[in-house]
Amino acid sequence: MKHGTPGHPKVRELARELSITRRDAVGLLEMLIQYAAEYTPRGDVDKHGTGAVAAELDWPEREANRLFDGLISTGWIEVIEEDDKDPIYYIHDWHQHSEDWVDKRLGYKGLRYANGAATRNRAKSRETARSRGKSRPRARRGIGIGIGKGESEGEAQAGRFEMMSPKFRAFCELHPRGGMNMSESWEAWVRHGCEDIADTVLASVREHAELQEWKKDGGRYAGSAAKFLENHRWTDDLSSIEKTAPEDDPRTRRLTEADLQ
Repeated sequence: MKHGTPGHPKVRELARELSITRRDAVGLLEMLIQYAAEYTPRGDVDKHGTGAVAAELDWPEREANRLFDGLISTGWIEVIEEDDKDPIYYIHDWHQHSEDWVDKRLGYKGLRYANGAATRNRAKSRETARSRGKSRPRARRGIGIGIGKGESEGEAQAGRFEMMSPKFRAFCELHPRGGMNMSESWEAWVRHGCEDIADTVLASVREHAELQEWKKDGGRYAGSAAKFLENHRWTDDLSSIEKTAPEDDPRTRRLTEADLQ
């Protein structure tokens, strides 16, 4: 949520409309934004039903209509009418205010926002090409974020990392070699829809991290994080694979004086 939003008149209006405190209204809106970023990145927040949204926001499902009526009447949600289709409940100006990683995720998949707007990077590229009278240059391999003027490779890498989704960043931190070639890993993450199954992927990485192969030489033999995603390694059955030996395992226990006598 942007700075200054809690004091916005629309927040006060929402609080009055729903008969809740302004503090609760702020929390409700923040949870709505987080929900949309994770599950309805195009901004069509009712994609899985208004009841599902109410449940995620800790709002009584039986009062989902009252919740949405309040959000609509105070301008937080727009109703998009289409011929012969159910109306779409779209977060107001989501195409302008969604987080950068959400916008890039849509752009990579070639999707538009639910109101028909193009992603910000794509629109900016087209505008730049028109202003220069040139066609849009072919994108290089990677996530499309280069090194800025006067910026070191380390600074650029850190900047790219911050623009990626929180769950992808968690994956990189868990994988022994997650800090290497993050552009390739991010492409694989998006291409294979890992954001939607992130909990499964992260649980698998934690399990792999207990393997002796992954522990050896600081993860040198763990393979790249990108290959882990490309090969769907989160589906591996590790039940028959030997994990790191426990401390009391005779193969790894340090010899004592008694052992030497």
